[in-house]
Amino acid sequence: MAESKYGIDEFLVQPLSGSGGPIDLSSAIIGLEYFEDILSPTITAKVLFSATEISTKDGSKDVEIFGGESVTFDINVPDFENLDMTEYGMVVRKVSSEKNGRQGIYVLELVSKESISNETARVTKRYSKPISESVKEIVSVLKTSKRVKVDSTSNNYNFIGNTRRPFDVVTWLCPKSVPSGNGTPGFFFYETRDGYNFLSANNLLKGGGGQYPNVYAQSETSDNPGSSNNNFKILTSRTAKNNDILTSLRLGMYSNNSVYYNLYENKYENVKFTLKQQYNSKLKTSAESASAPKLENGLEDYPSRLIVKALDAGNLTAAGKLEKPQNLPKYQSISTVRYSLLYSQVLNIIIPCNTELRAGQLIECDIPKPTSNSNKSMESTASGKYVIASLCHRFDENRKAFTSLSLIKDSYEYVTE
Repeated sequence: MAESKYGIDEFLVQPLSGSGGPIDLSSAIIGLEYFEDILSPTITAKVLFSATEISTKDGSKDVEIFGGESVTFDINVPDFENLDMTEYGMVVRKVSSEKNGRQGIYVLELVSKESISNETARVTKRYSKPISESVKEIVSVLKTSKRVKVDSTSNNYNFIGNTRRPFDVVTWLCPKSVPSGNGTPGFFFYETRDGYNFLSANNLLKGGGGQYPNVYAQSETSDNPGSSNNNFKILTSRTAKNNDILTSLRLGMYSNNSVYYNLYENKYENVKFTLKQQYNSKLKTSAESASAPKLENGLEDYPSRLIVKALDAGNLTAAGKLEKPQNLPKYQSISTVRYSLLYSQVLNIIIPCNTELRAGQLIECDIPKPTSNSNKSMESTASGKYVIASLCHRFDENRKAFTSLSLIKDSYEYVTE
């Protein structure tokens, strides 16, 4: 099947007053979009409905939603698990309206409950443990009952929360974190339906965020209607980014020079990074056989970006001694390139709705090489394993459902001639 038909089993809004019971909007929903992103610490959703009043057993009832209400919903999609948000639910962040002809359309923007709690919670303690342990403590400030998955880190980091929000502190720690086993610095902190994740870029490329078992393929032929193979077809694909040399140079991906000024000692430290020296040694890529990209006249060896930052000099220990961060300039220089390299190839695809997918999962795609020959089964450099950077499940007013994926990888995996 090239498209999925969905049904809304439940969509309940709990009024802030708490009286009168929840409002059932399942019959008034005309569209819903659900989002996950490895760059976002919260899941989000956007809901469109058309009713200004609903029918109940006690008669008609006006729909009054102001923001802050709890929302639970459950959407069923054939052949896959339900998009079930009844256990933890979400919260109405914003209510707006728009005109569609004579019909009034109301828009609800939803976020996770922890996203609201994050605005009033503050991190005030001093932390000196391995960063992964500090992250667990910081997330616990939100008192969430959701699963929290954390990759262990090899480096300690001494810092004070300074009354910042929990999400801001954990995101700030991501480029400073080094995974256990002397891996490449650079982590991601994000939320999926399953809970929170603090995972290294290396681990994501190895399937640490999960690996979907089925291969998605794009072809011009279709299987028999009703065949389960149609569930795993790529309907459309577009290469959004593919080794943009100019952008990579401006980001300093091939080579950069970082100057860190130590305000405490009135000294500076110069750190030069060259991708060629780190490629597949310290900086692991998804394809082990891949080699560092080369530019004409050896330009990849010359720094194309100068970065100047104030160095974190450290914090005082309980004994009154200054504890300095471990190789922080080196870690941050490498993590900057790690992030740029991971997003060096971006592929956007649309597939039949699959609610089993999660942001951060590893997924394999088989995309034919564009050719004028009759043989179009040749695999292109776009084929291979990707990390799901973001996803959107779209449910439209015609009861059709699709999933849009933004996929990323850091190296070419293979080319079949």
